[in-house]
Amino acid sequence: MPIVSQPLLFDTYLRPQIWGGVALARSLGKGSDETAKIGEAWELSTLQEHLSRVTIGPCSGESLVDLWARSRVEISGTKSTGDPFPWLVKWLDCTLDLSLQVHPSDDQAQSESGLPNGKSEVWIVVHASPDARIVSGIREGVSVAEVKSRLHDQTIEQCLNSYQPQAGDCISLPAGTIHTARGVVLAEVQQPSDATFRLFDWNRRDASRQTRTLHLESGLRAINWSLGPIQPVTPILLDSIDNAAVGELLLQTSWVRLERHVVKQSWPVPYPDEMTVWMVLEGNAMLFDQAHDSRYQLQRGTTVLIPAAAKEIHWSPRMTDSSCTLACIRRPQSKIAMAF
Repeated sequence: MPIVSQPLLFDTYLRPQIWGGVALARSLGKGSDETAKIGEAWELSTLQEHLSRVTIGPCSGESLVDLWARSRVEISGTKSTGDPFPWLVKWLDCTLDLSLQVHPSDDQAQSESGLPNGKSEVWIVVHASPDARIVSGIREGVSVAEVKSRLHDQTIEQCLNSYQPQAGDCISLPAGTIHTARGVVLAEVQQPSDATFRLFDWNRRDASRQTRTLHLESGLRAINWSLGPIQPVTPILLDSIDNAAVGELLLQTSWVRLERHVVKQSWPVPYPDEMTVWMVLEGNAMLFDQAHDSRYQLQRGTTVLIPAAAKEIHWSPRMTDSSCTLACIRRPQSKIAMAF
Protein backbone atom coordinates (compact mmCIF):
# COMPACT_ATOMS: atom_id res chain seq x y z
CA MET A 1 0.00 0.00 0.00
CA PRO A 2 1.27 3.51 -0.78
CA ILE A 3 2.80 5.60 2.00
CA VAL A 4 0.48 8.48 2.89
CA SER A 5 2.89 11.40 2.54
CA GLN A 6 1.13 13.68 0.05
CA PRO A 7 -1.68 16.23 0.51
CA LEU A 8 -5.09 14.54 0.45
CA LEU A 9 -8.14 15.93 -1.34
CA PHE A 10 -11.50 14.24 -0.78
CA ASP A 11 -14.88 14.14 -2.48
CA THR A 12 -17.63 16.47 -1.26
CA TYR A 13 -21.00 15.20 -0.05
CA LEU A 14 -23.79 17.72 -0.73
CA ARG A 15 -26.63 17.41 1.77
CA PRO A 16 -29.98 19.08 1.03
CA GLN A 17 -31.58 20.87 3.97
CA ILE A 18 -34.87 22.71 4.38
CA TRP A 19 -32.90 25.79 5.42
CA GLY A 20 -30.31 25.60 2.63
CA GLY A 21 -29.97 27.53 -0.62
CA VAL A 22 -27.64 28.01 -3.58
CA ALA A 23 -24.74 29.89 -1.96
CA LEU A 24 -22.45 26.86 -1.77
CA ALA A 25 -22.71 26.40 -5.52
CA ARG A 26 -22.47 30.06 -6.41
CA SER A 27 -19.72 31.22 -4.06
CA LEU A 28 -17.74 28.05 -3.27
CA GLY A 29 -18.22 25.92 -6.36
CA LYS A 30 -19.96 23.15 -4.43
CA GLY A 31 -22.15 21.41 -6.99
CA SER A 32 -23.80 22.81 -10.08
CA ASP A 33 -27.55 22.43 -9.44
CA GLU A 34 -28.49 25.88 -8.25
CA THR A 35 -32.14 24.93 -7.83
CA ALA A 36 -31.48 22.56 -4.93
CA LYS A 37 -31.63 23.63 -1.30
CA ILE A 38 -28.14 22.47 -0.37
CA GLY A 39 -27.42 23.19 3.27
CA GLU A 40 -24.21 21.27 3.92
CA ALA A 41 -21.08 20.28 2.03
CA TRP A 42 -19.27 17.56 3.98
CA GLU A 43 -15.53 17.75 3.30
CA LEU A 44 -13.99 15.30 5.78
CA SER A 45 -16.21 12.65 7.31
CA THR A 46 -15.86 9.22 8.87
CA LEU A 47 -19.58 8.98 9.66
CA GLN A 48 -21.73 6.32 8.00
CA GLU A 49 -23.89 9.05 6.43
CA HIS A 50 -20.90 9.69 4.17
CA LEU A 51 -17.41 8.18 4.15
CA SER A 52 -15.07 10.67 2.51
CA ARG A 53 -12.93 9.25 -0.31
CA VAL A 54 -9.67 10.51 -1.79
CA THR A 55 -10.12 11.96 -5.27
CA ILE A 56 -6.56 12.21 -6.62
CA GLY A 57 -3.10 10.74 -6.08
CA PRO A 58 -1.85 7.27 -5.16
CA CYS A 59 -4.58 6.82 -2.52
CA SER A 60 -7.40 7.75 -4.93
CA GLY A 61 -10.64 5.92 -4.13
CA GLU A 62 -9.71 5.00 -0.57
CA SER A 63 -11.98 6.14 2.23
CA LEU A 64 -10.74 8.27 5.09
CA VAL A 65 -11.82 5.45 7.43
CA ASP A 66 -9.60 2.91 5.67
CA LEU A 67 -6.68 5.30 5.36
CA TRP A 68 -6.89 6.15 9.05
CA ALA A 69 -7.03 2.47 9.99
CA ARG A 70 -3.95 1.46 7.97
CA SER A 71 -1.83 4.63 8.13
CA ARG A 72 -2.85 6.44 11.30
CA VAL A 73 0.73 7.18 12.35
CA GLU A 74 1.70 8.55 8.92
CA ILE A 75 -1.38 10.75 8.83
CA SER A 76 -1.66 11.89 12.45
CA GLY A 77 1.98 11.89 13.51
CA THR A 78 1.08 10.32 16.84
CA LYS A 79 1.78 6.86 18.20
CA SER A 80 -1.81 6.34 19.33
CA THR A 81 -3.44 3.36 17.66
CA GLY A 82 -6.99 3.68 18.93
CA ASP A 83 -8.11 7.28 18.50
CA PRO A 84 -10.69 7.88 15.74
CA PHE A 85 -10.27 10.68 13.21
CA PRO A 86 -11.02 13.73 15.38
CA TRP A 87 -13.22 16.01 13.23
CA LEU A 88 -16.14 16.38 10.87
CA VAL A 89 -15.43 19.31 8.52
CA LYS A 90 -18.17 21.09 6.55
CA TRP A 91 -19.32 24.20 4.75
CA LEU A 92 -22.86 25.40 5.57
CA ASP A 93 -25.33 27.58 3.68
CA CYS A 94 -27.87 28.84 6.20
CA THR A 95 -30.00 30.83 3.79
CA LEU A 96 -33.02 30.29 6.04
CA ASP A 97 -33.07 29.74 9.79
CA LEU A 98 -31.54 26.59 11.17
CA SER A 99 -33.81 24.96 13.68
CA LEU A 100 -33.22 26.22 17.20
CA GLN A 101 -31.03 23.37 18.35
CA VAL A 102 -28.59 21.98 20.86
CA HIS A 103 -26.05 19.17 20.70
CA PRO A 104 -25.28 16.60 23.40
CA SER A 105 -22.12 16.39 25.47
CA ASP A 106 -19.89 13.33 25.31
CA ASP A 107 -21.50 11.95 28.47
CA GLN A 108 -25.07 12.40 27.23
CA ALA A 109 -24.29 11.00 23.77
CA GLN A 110 -22.70 7.91 25.29
CA SER A 111 -25.32 7.28 27.98
CA GLU A 112 -28.49 8.05 26.01
CA SER A 113 -27.61 7.23 22.41
CA GLY A 114 -24.65 4.88 22.58
CA LEU A 115 -22.58 7.26 20.47
CA PRO A 116 -18.82 7.55 21.03
CA ASN A 117 -18.88 11.33 21.50
CA GLY A 118 -21.07 14.39 21.59
CA LYS A 119 -20.92 17.41 19.32
CA SER A 120 -19.10 20.60 20.08
CA GLU A 121 -18.46 22.77 17.05
CA VAL A 122 -17.01 26.04 15.83
CA TRP A 123 -18.09 28.34 12.99
CA ILE A 124 -16.17 30.82 10.86
CA VAL A 125 -18.45 33.23 9.00
CA VAL A 126 -17.45 33.27 5.32
CA HIS A 127 -20.32 35.47 4.13
CA ALA A 128 -23.10 37.35 5.94
CA SER A 129 -26.11 38.91 4.22
CA PRO A 130 -27.53 42.24 5.46
CA ASP A 131 -30.27 40.44 7.43
CA ALA A 132 -27.98 37.74 8.86
CA ARG A 133 -28.46 36.67 12.47
CA ILE A 134 -26.69 34.22 14.75
CA VAL A 135 -27.98 32.98 18.07
CA SER A 136 -25.44 31.49 20.47
CA GLY A 137 -26.56 30.91 24.01
CA ILE A 138 -29.16 32.27 26.38
CA ARG A 139 -29.34 35.86 27.60
CA GLU A 140 -28.10 36.71 31.07
CA GLY A 141 -30.71 36.32 33.79
CA VAL A 142 -32.98 33.94 31.87
CA SER A 143 -34.13 31.03 34.02
CA VAL A 144 -34.66 27.39 33.12
CA ALA A 145 -38.36 27.80 33.85
CA GLU A 146 -38.65 30.76 31.47
CA VAL A 147 -36.95 28.85 28.63
CA LYS A 148 -39.37 25.94 29.08
CA SER A 149 -42.37 28.27 29.24
CA ARG A 150 -41.38 30.25 26.17
CA LEU A 151 -40.66 27.11 24.17
CA HIS A 152 -44.21 26.03 25.01
CA ASP A 153 -45.82 29.30 23.92
CA GLN A 154 -43.38 29.83 20.98
CA THR A 155 -41.84 33.07 22.23
CA ILE A 156 -38.40 31.58 22.84
CA GLU A 157 -36.61 34.27 20.80
CA GLN A 158 -36.98 36.65 23.74
CA CYS A 159 -34.62 34.43 25.74
CA LEU A 160 -31.83 34.17 23.19
CA ASN A 161 -28.49 35.90 22.72
CA SER A 162 -28.78 37.19 19.15
CA TYR A 163 -26.48 39.41 17.08
CA GLN A 164 -25.68 40.38 13.50
CA PRO A 165 -22.55 38.51 12.36
CA GLN A 166 -19.82 39.85 10.12
CA ALA A 167 -17.62 37.96 7.67
CA GLY A 168 -14.60 36.68 9.58
CA ASP A 169 -16.40 36.17 12.90
CA CYS A 170 -15.51 32.94 14.69
CA ILE A 171 -18.09 31.47 17.09
CA SER A 172 -17.38 28.60 19.47
CA LEU A 173 -20.42 26.42 20.22
CA PRO A 174 -19.59 23.96 22.99
CA ALA A 175 -21.96 21.03 23.39
CA GLY A 176 -24.99 22.23 25.32
CA THR A 177 -25.22 25.65 23.59
CA ILE A 178 -28.60 26.68 22.18
CA HIS A 179 -27.93 28.07 18.71
CA THR A 180 -29.28 28.89 15.27
CA ALA A 181 -28.27 31.01 12.27
CA ARG A 182 -29.63 32.51 9.07
CA GLY A 183 -28.25 34.46 6.12
CA VAL A 184 -24.71 33.13 6.51
CA VAL A 185 -22.24 30.85 4.78
CA LEU A 186 -20.09 29.11 7.36
CA ALA A 187 -16.98 26.99 7.60
CA GLU A 188 -17.73 24.46 10.33
CA VAL A 189 -15.43 22.18 12.31
CA GLN A 190 -17.04 19.83 14.81
CA GLN A 191 -16.60 16.67 16.74
CA PRO A 192 -17.46 13.69 14.50
CA SER A 193 -21.14 13.36 15.31
CA ASP A 194 -24.45 14.18 13.64
CA ALA A 195 -26.43 14.26 16.92
CA THR A 196 -28.80 17.24 16.99
CA PHE A 197 -31.81 17.98 19.21
CA ARG A 198 -34.35 20.41 17.75
CA LEU A 199 -36.05 22.65 20.27
CA PHE A 200 -38.07 24.76 17.83
CA ASP A 201 -38.37 24.78 14.02
CA TRP A 202 -40.24 28.04 13.36
CA ASN A 203 -43.49 26.15 12.55
CA ARG A 204 -42.34 25.42 9.01
CA ARG A 205 -43.25 22.41 6.90
CA ASP A 206 -41.25 20.34 4.46
CA ALA A 207 -42.13 19.60 0.83
CA SER A 208 -44.66 17.00 2.02
CA ARG A 209 -46.33 19.59 4.29
CA GLN A 210 -45.01 17.78 7.36
CA THR A 211 -43.39 19.41 10.37
CA ARG A 212 -40.00 18.14 11.42
CA THR A 213 -39.65 16.20 14.67
CA LEU A 214 -38.72 18.13 17.80
CA HIS A 215 -36.66 16.63 20.64
CA LEU A 216 -37.70 18.73 23.62
CA GLU A 217 -36.95 16.32 26.46
CA SER A 218 -33.52 15.32 25.20
CA GLY A 219 -32.78 18.86 24.10
CA LEU A 220 -33.59 20.39 27.47
CA ARG A 221 -31.41 17.78 29.18
CA ALA A 222 -28.60 18.65 26.77
CA ILE A 223 -28.54 22.38 27.52
CA ASN A 224 -25.56 23.53 29.56
CA TRP A 225 -27.30 26.19 31.61
CA SER A 226 -23.99 27.58 32.93
CA LEU A 227 -22.79 28.80 29.51
CA GLY A 228 -24.87 31.96 29.20
CA PRO A 229 -24.51 34.19 26.10
CA ILE A 230 -21.62 33.40 23.75
CA GLN A 231 -20.05 36.13 21.64
CA PRO A 232 -17.60 35.79 18.73
CA VAL A 233 -14.07 34.99 19.85
CA THR A 234 -11.31 37.59 20.04
CA PRO A 235 -8.42 36.40 17.83
CA ILE A 236 -4.89 36.35 19.24
CA LEU A 237 -2.04 37.31 16.90
CA LEU A 238 0.50 34.53 16.43
CA ASP A 239 4.24 35.13 16.33
CA SER A 240 5.65 35.18 12.81
CA ILE A 241 9.22 34.61 11.67
CA ASP A 242 8.74 36.21 8.24
CA ASN A 243 6.42 38.44 6.26
CA ALA A 244 4.99 35.69 4.05
CA ALA A 245 1.91 35.13 6.23
CA VAL A 246 0.08 36.65 9.18
CA GLY A 247 -1.59 34.19 11.57
CA GLU A 248 -3.99 34.34 14.48
CA LEU A 249 -5.28 31.85 16.99
CA LEU A 250 -9.06 31.68 16.92
CA LEU A 251 -9.77 28.87 19.35
CA GLN A 252 -8.21 26.17 21.44
CA THR A 253 -10.35 23.65 23.31
CA SER A 254 -9.93 20.07 24.47
CA TRP A 255 -10.78 18.76 20.98
CA VAL A 256 -9.43 21.29 18.44
CA ARG A 257 -7.09 24.19 17.82
CA LEU A 258 -8.22 26.56 15.08
CA GLU A 259 -6.02 29.17 13.42
CA ARG A 260 -6.43 31.60 10.53
CA HIS A 261 -3.58 32.62 8.25
CA VAL A 262 -3.45 35.29 5.54
CA VAL A 263 -0.79 34.14 3.06
CA LYS A 264 0.86 36.81 0.92
CA GLN A 265 3.71 34.89 -0.72
CA SER A 266 5.31 31.45 -0.72
CA TRP A 267 5.07 30.16 2.84
CA PRO A 268 6.23 26.76 4.16
CA VAL A 269 3.64 24.90 6.22
CA PRO A 270 4.86 25.66 9.74
CA TYR A 271 3.90 22.42 11.51
CA PRO A 272 6.27 19.62 10.47
CA ASP A 273 5.44 16.09 11.57
CA GLU A 274 1.89 17.14 12.46
CA MET A 275 -1.45 16.46 10.76
CA THR A 276 -3.20 19.65 9.65
CA VAL A 277 -6.43 20.34 7.78
CA TRP A 278 -6.73 23.55 5.74
CA MET A 279 -9.82 25.31 4.39
CA VAL A 280 -9.50 28.06 1.78
CA LEU A 281 -11.71 30.82 3.18
CA GLU A 282 -10.87 33.65 0.78
CA GLY A 283 -9.00 33.97 -2.49
CA ASN A 284 -7.41 31.22 -4.56
CA ALA A 285 -4.40 29.29 -3.33
CA MET A 286 -1.54 27.22 -4.65
CA LEU A 287 -0.23 24.26 -2.66
CA PHE A 288 3.25 23.02 -3.57
CA ASP A 289 4.44 19.54 -2.62
CA GLN A 290 8.12 19.97 -3.38
CA ALA A 291 9.06 16.49 -2.18
CA HIS A 292 6.89 14.96 -4.96
CA ASP A 293 7.21 17.86 -7.43
CA SER A 294 3.43 18.38 -7.36
CA ARG A 295 1.28 21.47 -7.22
CA TYR A 296 -2.43 21.95 -6.57
CA GLN A 297 -4.61 24.89 -7.60
CA LEU A 298 -7.18 25.28 -4.83
CA GLN A 299 -10.10 27.66 -5.15
CA ARG A 300 -12.08 29.21 -2.35
CA GLY A 301 -14.09 26.49 -0.63
CA THR A 302 -11.45 23.75 -0.97
CA THR A 303 -10.42 21.59 1.99
CA VAL A 304 -7.14 19.64 2.09
CA LEU A 305 -5.61 17.31 4.67
CA ILE A 306 -1.82 17.44 4.97
CA PRO A 307 -0.52 14.26 6.65
CA ALA A 308 2.21 14.42 9.27
CA ALA A 309 4.46 12.38 6.95
CA ALA A 310 4.30 15.05 4.20
CA LYS A 311 7.47 17.10 3.73
CA GLU A 312 8.38 20.36 2.00
CA ILE A 313 4.84 21.68 1.65
CA HIS A 314 4.33 25.36 0.75
CA TRP A 315 1.29 27.62 0.41
CA SER A 316 1.08 30.69 -1.78
CA PRO A 317 -1.62 32.85 -3.39
CA ARG A 318 -2.38 31.85 -6.95
CA MET A 319 -1.64 35.40 -8.17
CA THR A 320 1.51 37.20 -7.07
CA ASP A 321 -0.32 40.48 -6.35
CA SER A 322 -3.01 38.89 -4.15
CA SER A 323 -3.39 36.95 -0.91
CA CYS A 324 -5.39 33.97 0.30
CA THR A 325 -6.94 33.32 3.70
CA LEU A 326 -6.74 29.83 5.17
CA ALA A 327 -8.24 28.18 8.24
CA CYS A 328 -5.87 25.67 9.84
CA ILE A 329 -7.33 22.87 11.94
CA ARG A 330 -4.94 21.22 14.39
CA ARG A 331 -5.03 19.04 17.45
CA PRO A 332 -4.91 21.00 20.74
CA GLN A 333 -1.34 21.80 21.66
CA SER A 334 -1.53 21.24 25.42
CA LYS A 335 -3.80 19.70 28.01
CA ILE A 336 -4.74 23.19 29.17
CA ALA A 337 -7.65 24.30 26.97
CA MET A 338 -8.36 27.98 26.40
CA ALA A 339 -12.10 28.50 26.48
CA PHE A 340 -13.44 31.31 24.30
